[in-house]
Amino acid sequence: MKLQHMLVAIACSTIVFFGGLAGTASADTVDVLAEQLRAKGVISEEEYQSLKSVSGYEKEKAAKMDSKMQKLEKKMKGKKKKKYPSTKMEGRMMLDYRDHSPDATADLKGKPSPAIDIRRARLGTKVKLADNIKGEVVLDISEDGAELDSAKMAYKLPNKMSMVFGKTKVPFSLEEMTSSRWIDFQERSLANAYGGVGKNPSIGLVGKLGDVGGFYLAYASQETKDDQEGKMTALRATANFGTPKESVFHIGLGITQGDRAEGGVDRTYAGRGQRFFKADDIDTASGEYEHSRQGLELAVAVGSFKAQYETITTNYSGVEATTNPGSFDKDIVTSYLNLMYMVTGEQYAKAYKTSSGKFDKIKPINKDKGAIEIGVRFASFDGSDFDAGNGPRLTSGYTSEADSTTYGLKWIPTTNVRFLINYQVTDYETAVTSVDSETKEKTWLTRAQFSF
Repeated sequence: MKLQHMLVAIACSTIVFFGGLAGTASADTVDVLAEQLRAKGVISEEEYQSLKSVSGYEKEKAAKMDSKMQKLEKKMKGKKKKKYPSTKMEGRMMLDYRDHSPDATADLKGKPSPAIDIRRARLGTKVKLADNIKGEVVLDISEDGAELDSAKMAYKLPNKMSMVFGKTKVPFSLEEMTSSRWIDFQERSLANAYGGVGKNPSIGLVGKLGDVGGFYLAYASQETKDDQEGKMTALRATANFGTPKESVFHIGLGITQGDRAEGGVDRTYAGRGQRFFKADDIDTASGEYEHSRQGLELAVAVGSFKAQYETITTNYSGVEATTNPGSFDKDIVTSYLNLMYMVTGEQYAKAYKTSSGKFDKIKPINKDKGAIEIGVRFASFDGSDFDAGNGPRLTSGYTSEADSTTYGLKWIPTTNVRFLINYQVTDYETAVTSVDSETKEKTWLTRAQFSF
């Protein structure tokens, strides 16, 4: 009898073993066999219960294995081989209305006041060429005809830094690096209407500064008439000492240093109105002069409130050969302070990108009514170094100092649609001929825009 029981146990154990390999079906077979053996008196009730417990364990183990296999199968199905290149369309449209007082005889776009125009109409494509290579080409197809806005390729290196090649924004200034789709006011401030560098052909290196910030180093063209000169090196580094998605305590430093071909000093205007600052053209024996910028950025965002400040010093130095000959070293200092508030409760920190050190889109909390934002900006321009001395001097009929205040109201019905109305008042130190020889210019600006 003992031998019989031993053989039964061996048989059942064998079935249980292979049942564990085959799944729950074999475990069910063990249950049926045990029932039959107990009914015929071959095994006792105690032995039957022992076999049942072993069978139950095998069922549970098989079920877990089956679940793991199903999850693995789903995971493998989800990892389909990516096909490259993959593309995505993008674009934006901005319709502007501007009314200057006194009326501008011809604004920055050469249009009389009041003016209505397509400020931007851009269409482009983002393309992914590999897991670590992506590109972008954007055309501006506004009223002045199609022209290249930007074209770049980014190659991600093994150390998580990226090389950037093409025509793109030279890294400098928080306001300039923020997309025109998401800037606080309709037009950028006096600091960037004058001191910004824009989009130039460049080669750059982009990386992170741990978890708190990032940097962007570039060697870029000044896009001047001199093929041998007109190059600059630019560096921007930023850090956020706030809590991600909850608060922003941003600090940024930017510099550009390079040579520029002789010629006129940069354009200067407020609200795309009349040019109020102009100096003599620079003419040097070498055909070049030194040009540099230094910028400081500060931003604080807590809840629905944001304060953003920048100051930029732009330097011109060289040896003038024609008008007021001799060595010159002159600065233009510009700055602005934005105070912004989301009436509908959205948080600015959620729109901040730590790695790139800039603010992005606002997502309305109420998807039916959208978001409402109000703000005020104080900006200043000081080019008093050009009032006297060697080299370029202020041209008669223009002014070397200005202060501007802008009030803004914005409705964001959905993330990619915005309606803006701004009122800007600019005070000039001396009367400006192009502003009817007055010392004050007032401008209403409105915009309807969408992007995708």
